[in-house]
Amino acid sequence: MMFTSRRAVILTVAAAVAFGLPGQTWAQAKKKAGDKPEAGMEVGVEEITVTAEKREESLQETPVSVTAITSEAIEEKGIRDVIDLGQVAPNLHMHPNVGGSTGVTVNMRGVIRTDPIITNQPKVGLYTDGVYIAKSSAANAELSDIERIEVLRGPQGTLWGRNANGGAVNFITKKPTSEKSISAKTEVGNYEQFKGSVILNTPVIGKGGLAESEGFGTLNLRQVADYRSRDGFYDNTGDYYTDPTTGRKQRGGSGDFANLDRVATSTSLRWEPAKSATIDYNFEYRRHVENPSASQLTYVYPNAPGAQPLVPYIEADRADAIANNSLLENDVTRGPYRQQVNHGNARAHTVTAAFDLAKPDESSNVTLKSISSYRTFTQQEDQDVDGSPLHYGDFELHHDVAYWSQELQLLGTFPRLKWVLGGYYYGEHGDEQSGQVLYGGATNLAYNDVFNVRSYAPYAQGTYTFPFLDDRLSLTLGVRYTQEQVHHGKQYSCYAIMVPDRNNPGQFTNICNVGIPSFKNFSVAHGRAFGGWDAVSPMGSIAFQATDDFMFYVRASRGFQSGGFNGRATTEEAFAQNYDPETLEAYEGGIKSQWLDNRLQVNASMFFSDYHDLQVAVFRASQYGGAVSTLQNAASANIWGSELEVVAVPLRGIEASVTYGYIDPTYKEFMEQALDAMGNPVLDSQGNPERIDVSDQRQFVLTPKHAVTVGLSYTAPPTDRGTFSAHMDTYWQDDVVFLVDEHYVNNQGDYGLLNGRVQLAGIPLQHGSLDVAVFAHNLLDRKYRTFGVDFGPQLGWAVNQYGDPRTFGLQLAYNFTAS
Repeated sequence: MMFTSRRAVILTVAAAVAFGLPGQTWAQAKKKAGDKPEAGMEVGVEEITVTAEKREESLQETPVSVTAITSEAIEEKGIRDVIDLGQVAPNLHMHPNVGGSTGVTVNMRGVIRTDPIITNQPKVGLYTDGVYIAKSSAANAELSDIERIEVLRGPQGTLWGRNANGGAVNFITKKPTSEKSISAKTEVGNYEQFKGSVILNTPVIGKGGLAESEGFGTLNLRQVADYRSRDGFYDNTGDYYTDPTTGRKQRGGSGDFANLDRVATSTSLRWEPAKSATIDYNFEYRRHVENPSASQLTYVYPNAPGAQPLVPYIEADRADAIANNSLLENDVTRGPYRQQVNHGNARAHTVTAAFDLAKPDESSNVTLKSISSYRTFTQQEDQDVDGSPLHYGDFELHHDVAYWSQELQLLGTFPRLKWVLGGYYYGEHGDEQSGQVLYGGATNLAYNDVFNVRSYAPYAQGTYTFPFLDDRLSLTLGVRYTQEQVHHGKQYSCYAIMVPDRNNPGQFTNICNVGIPSFKNFSVAHGRAFGGWDAVSPMGSIAFQATDDFMFYVRASRGFQSGGFNGRATTEEAFAQNYDPETLEAYEGGIKSQWLDNRLQVNASMFFSDYHDLQVAVFRASQYGGAVSTLQNAASANIWGSELEVVAVPLRGIEASVTYGYIDPTYKEFMEQALDAMGNPVLDSQGNPERIDVSDQRQFVLTPKHAVTVGLSYTAPPTDRGTFSAHMDTYWQDDVVFLVDEHYVNNQGDYGLLNGRVQLAGIPLQHGSLDVAVFAHNLLDRKYRTFGVDFGPQLGWAVNQYGDPRTFGLQLAYNFTAS
């Protein structure tokens, strides 16, 4: 880490310790002074309500390792989209998928799915208002109207369902209310940043609405419109090419790389036909038309003769300009070239209905809840992955997916027993087309995958508080049974693999479809019958509320990740060999505590995870078979770790926070296909593929051993001219690797980032109020890599993508609420 970054971390930590961890003398001085806060101006850590266990509970009374981020904190910390969450919660790391900024690779407690292929499921569940976001490719949404974000760490298979081995992240949106309000926000900054958003909330039927109807109840509307744009961070100096048929220069691969051009809208309706019933409908639409993120060439293997022409284009660090180009088209009927793109759109419909069925007394109730959702998205990602104007690595990807879900919950709350019974159904259908053109067309491959998934799961969980120890001891038990059905069809097309002709020196032969099984075209379908993969996911925890301000708990849980088929397979035999489900058994102990009259909050946890049949994406590049990432049940592993979250409010208006995540993963076994120097399988004496244990040579991807975030905020007393506030936070993480068999030529060392924001809010206007803020991200302009692909000595080069450079800007927000 640069000296300036380290100094920023030290200064901010020192400030947090000075302000946030007061000793006995400070506390005694407060009591002697008799400092009684005025009504509405209490000094203390804000109490937050979460729904981690499907019901509203205080964060400090929920026996789960969960981080809650309020809408105020989202604004203060400058969390603009999903990827920005990676610097907020301990042991949560977010990275953009290769090729664009709309996909998200999520790592929680060392559990990660690195290959973003659409046929695979993520290992950390993302949810919006309880609806599962099944695909990572379109998951990096703008966070413009969020009430709260909850980060649940550890397997959440009982209540949150399929594919949540690492944990779950739930985004809770703001709901329509009966007030009339409008807010408009504008943001401008360097790189010609612009963001404009308008949020309208109004009653439609009911008091103040267009009509009143006692029989119909009330209907409220919340409409959000959002647009964000930005110039690319990297100039594309290879943006033009000479058309070989006309000899004229034509627009080439794309415009500048890593630009933004996004539109997002949502329409929310809340209908309350009676006091005992609430029905919410939400429609969401998102569109992006952008250029891909830049793949910068960072290394060329000296022993790869065919890659040596790339050497002049190596960039050892983040470059301001890259000479990438147009892409060779693998389907000649569509022309010789295509542009680099990152385009797509997503639509979502969600209906959530809740009905109070019974309310025996003020402390008891039974509620029926239904969550229905239908989502679609399309995505086109075409990019140059050699970081040069030469046609060494051109990749194409297009997918079209629809998925839907239905969940029913029956929730009961009684003085000693809280319970939930549920049933869940999930379905998806989609197709993905991808292609590779390497070495100027010497290798030309294409894939087409069509898939269907069905999942069924009943579940139950209950918490019982024992009638002794002053009702401070509670036991929670839960279980979920899941059945998965997967059908997957695949077509593999081998257009060209040119190899030297042994019989004619200097000549090349296309070995596609000439009798070599590995390179034959094939079109097949495979599936598993209903119940082909199933699992039981139990959970149990014991919590003891030792005092009103101190609770500790222990928890054991199991996560389940469904099996499937390899969409990247290049042979029919490899496709037929499906990968099996993986399971993770986790054990956790933690505390939640408040000290010094709630001026200091300390939450901490320690965990151990035992991983079985771990699905690992193993990347292989061959000068004959292209570059392929396949999933294998290669490993078993142990993961140790801990998390710490400290929030302190020593004086009115001052808040300091520290989050720390530690993780130590180890492969117990990692069985892998033995390969020769050219990337071809090694066979034993009986002709069977030889497998070897390489656990001592494999790494956990994108998993820093240590990560720290420190924040310091100051809010001045309100005045008739507004309220001044300032916030600074710094993030530091240990080094990481990008591939499980990293060759250490394009990984990332430790680094730190510094962000800040200054705001004057509530400036009174004749109608409404105005907020003015100045912000900066990556203030020290730290250059760091977010992902990389090492194609190894077989192809001969490695590329990287980099994090955003320093950005800063001005934000204006107008707020109006009708009296």
